[in-house]
Amino acid sequence: SSWYPLFKRLTIRSEIIPLSQAEVDYLRADGLVMPEGCEAPAYAGTQDPDSDDSDAEPWDHDEACAAAVAPRLPNLINNIKKGVESLGGTVFPKLNWSAPRDATWMSFNGTIRCEMPYDVLLLLKASDFTSHDLNQPYKYCSDCDDIDTAAPSYELVLRRWRSISPGGEFRCFVKKHRLVAVCQRDDSAFYEHLKEEHKKQSAAEQPYSDFVVRQRSEIGAEIEEFFMEKISGDFPDENYVLDLYRRGKDRFWLIDVNPFSPVTDSLLFTWDELAAMEPHRQTGDSGDDGWTEPAAEATAAAVACTSSDSAACGGALAFEFRIKNEKSIQPSRFLSNRLPKDVVDLSTGEDINKFVDLFEARTLGRDDSD
Repeated sequence: SSWYPLFKRLTIRSEIIPLSQAEVDYLRADGLVMPEGCEAPAYAGTQDPDSDDSDAEPWDHDEACAAAVAPRLPNLINNIKKGVESLGGTVFPKLNWSAPRDATWMSFNGTIRCEMPYDVLLLLKASDFTSHDLNQPYKYCSDCDDIDTAAPSYELVLRRWRSISPGGEFRCFVKKHRLVAVCQRDDSAFYEHLKEEHKKQSAAEQPYSDFVVRQRSEIGAEIEEFFMEKISGDFPDENYVLDLYRRGKDRFWLIDVNPFSPVTDSLLFTWDELAAMEPHRQTGDSGDDGWTEPAAEATAAAVACTSSDSAACGGALAFEFRIKNEKSIQPSRFLSNRLPKDVVDLSTGEDINKFVDLFEARTLGRDDSD
């Protein structure tokens, strides 16, 4: 909500719901118990008629299981219902910083598209991203101490659902109020729409690489123009990260604003690269304001890429622009969010003590069997 009033005309319509301490405590708590009055959709409890578990005894017959108590949060339920209705019946949720994109495996449609409070709360409760916001909001901040910093005022933001093609999303890194780097938001895929547009231009018999350079330069110029005309000078911070969606030629939505820090995914860049970048003079700048001019080599290939799966997209842009330029097969970055944390820790070597305990247990088991 800190930036929404400034750029309301440039972004997707949203409803902002302040959260009480009781509501924040509910979102922090373990488990997926829904509050009273939060009805599950009709398809949530359906059972496969061919399932072998149709005659299984329900879990609530197990006397060892303690009954979960549903909390009473009527204001939260009513506010979500009103927000969804005012935004046309379908929304996607986020907290102060993060949307629960890592929890889509829990939803019934495989997206963060929500139609009722049950959908919203299920995603928020299952998300590691929102859990980080709620429990460790300042973990990667270098200018504050968690112990001495007051907890933020949490808000639930409901945004009108829009069908967005990942190939049209771009992450823009701003330093000293100037664009220094831009890359595609979805860094796991190479999008064929560039190639398809080239086929439409085949009559010109231009090399594909030349078309890609021209296409990317045009997109980069549009991003630069939108930023300089609509964003630059209005945002209070000098360093930040923007997520933009290109709806069409010279038409953009501002999707989100993120901190310029390692807590924000750098995607096709590294944070070491971004920290070393200095802003150059951009379209619309005037006067001697201390911005450096691009070197001749950088002007000739202003968006040169160093990674093997990214490509240069020339033009006289004053920032580096990276887009994947070859097909590759990569797993979803959210796969680890579907596994228990202990399993992830062991597989990544982050918890060596657990690994040693597991190794010793298996060794003892073999000795006993012998």
